[in-house]
Amino acid sequence: MTTATTRTEAAQALRRGVLAWLAAALAMTVLYAELRGVDWYVRCAGVMTLISAIGIGARAARLNSVTVLALQVVAGFEYLLLMFTPKHLAAGVLPTRSALRQLGDLLRDSEKEVFNFIPPVHPNNALTFAAVAAAAIVAVQVDFLAAGVGSPGLAGLPLLMLEIFPVVYGQESGKLFLAPALAFLLLLADNRDRLVPRIGAVVLSISMVVPALIPQISGVYESHKGIGMPEKAKTITTLDPLVSMRGDLIQPADTDLITVRTDSAHPGDLYLRAVTLDTFDGVQWKAGKRTVSTFTPQLPAPPGLSPAVATSPVDSQMNALSNLQSDYLPLPYPATDLTVNGQWRLDPLTQNIVSHDGRKQISGLPYTVQSLDVNASPSDVAGTVMPSSYLTPYLQIPANLPASVKQEAQQVTAGAAGPYGIGVALQSWFTTPGNFTYDLRTPPGTGQPAISDFLQFRRGFCEQFAATMAVMARLLGVPARVDVGFTAGRLADDGLTRIISAHDAHAWPELWLPNVGWTRFEPTPGNAASNPHAPNWLITKQPQNPKPLTGSAPATSQPESGPAPGAAQPLGTNQYNCAAAPDAPQCQSPNTPQTPDHPNHPHSVAFLTLIWLVPLLILLAGPAVIREFQRRRRWALIAAGRSSGTQSAVAAEAAWRELRDTTVDLGYSWPVARTPRQTAAQLATDGRLTPLGDLALVHVSGTIERARYARPANAITRPDQLRAAVNRVQYELREHAGWPRRIRATFLPPSLWVSLRTVIERPVDTRRLRALLPRRASN
Repeated sequence: MTTATTRTEAAQALRRGVLAWLAAALAMTVLYAELRGVDWYVRCAGVMTLISAIGIGARAARLNSVTVLALQVVAGFEYLLLMFTPKHLAAGVLPTRSALRQLGDLLRDSEKEVFNFIPPVHPNNALTFAAVAAAAIVAVQVDFLAAGVGSPGLAGLPLLMLEIFPVVYGQESGKLFLAPALAFLLLLADNRDRLVPRIGAVVLSISMVVPALIPQISGVYESHKGIGMPEKAKTITTLDPLVSMRGDLIQPADTDLITVRTDSAHPGDLYLRAVTLDTFDGVQWKAGKRTVSTFTPQLPAPPGLSPAVATSPVDSQMNALSNLQSDYLPLPYPATDLTVNGQWRLDPLTQNIVSHDGRKQISGLPYTVQSLDVNASPSDVAGTVMPSSYLTPYLQIPANLPASVKQEAQQVTAGAAGPYGIGVALQSWFTTPGNFTYDLRTPPGTGQPAISDFLQFRRGFCEQFAATMAVMARLLGVPARVDVGFTAGRLADDGLTRIISAHDAHAWPELWLPNVGWTRFEPTPGNAASNPHAPNWLITKQPQNPKPLTGSAPATSQPESGPAPGAAQPLGTNQYNCAAAPDAPQCQSPNTPQTPDHPNHPHSVAFLTLIWLVPLLILLAGPAVIREFQRRRRWALIAAGRSSGTQSAVAAEAAWRELRDTTVDLGYSWPVARTPRQTAAQLATDGRLTPLGDLALVHVSGTIERARYARPANAITRPDQLRAAVNRVQYELREHAGWPRRIRATFLPPSLWVSLRTVIERPVDTRRLRALLPRRASN
């Protein structure tokens, strides 16, 4: 019986461990929908193989589930150290303070990358770390649930979480889902519990239903839906343009997206606007819900542009390369005519052109645009904005916005006259050397917290510059909104074609000026990789005394007139004394990541989560560890038992109590006022024991009966037989208990609370207590 039972349990543990490894390894392949290359998966496969091998070996050595879990967690952590911080380890394997610090930095970087990258990409070091860490977590969970707890049905939940990622990022996993599903079905087929196939069916159903619902319930990556099509009464769903822009900017390798041939007199001013964000609710800037119409080549006249303002027509030949995927068609503003193939939709309110067939419709598509170069002068835009129902939505500000933002705006624009003066004063303040630092490592966001942090730490990228200037303009009574698109890019070798790449992705504010209407301003410093700059007629000289970082002194510079309309663009002609002001944005390399130097800079949420997660894990693991120590002590007593004497009786009692506690932990009944034989009969019925399990239970109950009621010589025979019998009964009880009771028995064993209550309620032995107290000296 002992040999057969041991071989059966070992074979089942080995089989489940191998299947758990196979399921986890196949499940990670769904990430190929987002990640390209082989290196990241090789590292993932390595950590999963290590964790599974430890689980199989530790269970073969008869270690309990909690110990196996601890060994796997330690091994996974050591693997991450060896893969990503090898130069900082003592003796090549031991973690040091610098290794842990580097791992923490990598964790923060990976958190930003995961939430902001746009797939598919070749993963950088931070994304590779995120993938390997996810593989380790999934491998530990699947192995523990399938082989440790014995609940392969529940092991499908971690696999389901991996399947959700491709859908959240707008990718299709397609046939990649079949491989982990097959491995999961193999896990289910290896279990005899009738409940497990039901659990598996539920998990597989969820894995099919939940991904289908993700595009409708996601508030991060698809928050800009609601662009209605009245002719078909349905909604066009689009990805968040700020998330897409952020993904383009942080790509390690720049990618060409669009080529442009234009006859504009100012080709550097030819920003391509993709989408307009006109609603600010305090949480984010987003495109408001509006109705689109069927696209026609003749575009609506730009609102607010007076015929008295000088303009010149511009013809531009655009060619979207195959690398470009977008829900919107990038166009110069204001555009007057558009020739493009395919079905498109027009938003008359913003002139945004929306794809009808998804993000891939634009890939490899040529199109022709006629637009206007606005050659206004400061005198053209003098005056104030007349209120109207059209402009009212562009002045709305949430009530909970901190008053300090408006106070800062008023200080910056003190003395400025009209919308033009306010816009130029704000633009000059943001771009003045020493006032703000362009930093792509700033956490993304355009809501009230991001704006407050941006004004406090003076560090951000175009997303924060555009959002903050637009909010300040609204607070000062100037209609404003935010555009997302591309800057003018770089000039090709032929001297005629401009090439726009992923790193030219950009966000900027538009302010409403009298007689001109919507006008692009540029608050982002010129050292950004996208080479941003204001329109030629809005460029002003920088003030000699920049506003101090404290924000207490008002700006002393007055807006000055730029060059005359049609004058050459003075881009790159400003010179700065970098020896005196090395931290000025113009003196820094645009491709060098900058590390925040403020001690109060916001930390990653992951760091704060770990502070609470570690004590919580210790608290949850406490009962399981105590129960394991109790179990090991009893096994030691059984091993020390002899065929007669006190040790024999102690060993029998230890075996009986261990069986009792396991029965209570698994939720079976253990009658207190019955004999061992009656208790065994009841347990055999409740636990639905097999003939082999029933025989083992009879052996255990008979041993405790002889130890209690027979002569010492008839107590037990062999300790290994007694332990094998207890193991067999425990194994069958767990098999029929179901996974909820097995998990509770592992982490919250009720027998511990019963033992604690017994100790508390036990009467105090006053005689023993008096014996421990010092006696009084006799007279």
